[in-house]
Amino acid sequence: MTKDEQISLHTWVLFSVVLYCRLISYDRNQNFANEPVQITAPTKPTDWPTIGFRQLMNNFRSECPPSTAELMQSYFATWLGYDQPDVNIPALRKGKLLLESKHVEACSMQKNDEASFFSGTVRAAMKRKVSYNVKIKVTSITGDIVNSDCECSAGKGPHGICKHVAAMLLMLHRFRDTGDLRCRKSCTDTLQTFHQPRQLYDGSLVKVSTVRKRSAAATADDDPRPLKYRCWKGYNDFVNNTVTNYCFHSGSDQAYRYLRPKADLKSALQDHDYIKLPFF
Repeated sequence: MTKDEQISLHTWVLFSVVLYCRLISYDRNQNFANEPVQITAPTKPTDWPTIGFRQLMNNFRSECPPSTAELMQSYFATWLGYDQPDVNIPALRKGKLLLESKHVEACSMQKNDEASFFSGTVRAAMKRKVSYNVKIKVTSITGDIVNSDCECSAGKGPHGICKHVAAMLLMLHRFRDTGDLRCRKSCTDTLQTFHQPRQLYDGSLVKVSTVRKRSAAATADDDPRPLKYRCWKGYNDFVNNTVTNYCFHSGSDQAYRYLRPKADLKSALQDHDYIKLPFF
């Protein structure tokens, strides 16, 4: 069998395998028939309040509803579709990292007899100037998480299960248990200090005797090269020729060569009339 016949045989075998795989897929997909689209009933939007929120402060610790780690674990596991509530959930792990990195910027609360509403902002993990608005609804008595919503793509309500929602829930859980409010201070939390003068420098003066004296023989025109290379006649022409030859052989474009004037080709043609090969 010749080489061309072997190539033709390999091509035919490859084509047969591809055709076989496509026919199997054709039968498996029921002749590529379009399956009927299942339209689910739209979820009723949560009535989030727009007014009456108060910024979460240290004296609101007793007003926060009770929350436990088991409730957060169960809420995320339920809406992620896990059968076991104690499964390792990446959103809770990443939300804890956001909380430890102080990405929860602000949080406000509104409470009534039935539920407590929390609204805040959580800064994005990879973008400094991007923050997401997070809304959470919790029952006031038992602390069960009812609804959650976030502006990111993974936290769309009414049951958002992103890492930003997890960071807000973990912050509320820690604040209720320990009183540690892991929120970044806003611009109005601290008093402005721009009207105060800057602190004067009160360091000690440097003594003249400690200043390092310069050698009396040293001047500003001293040549830093070794003694054998100083006052070298024709040094400038040597540098110019070296740079020119280097640029010619290597093709490199050195800025130093533009400091030299252009060559007079007409004069060079007359001066080198003895060469055998053409000048250009």
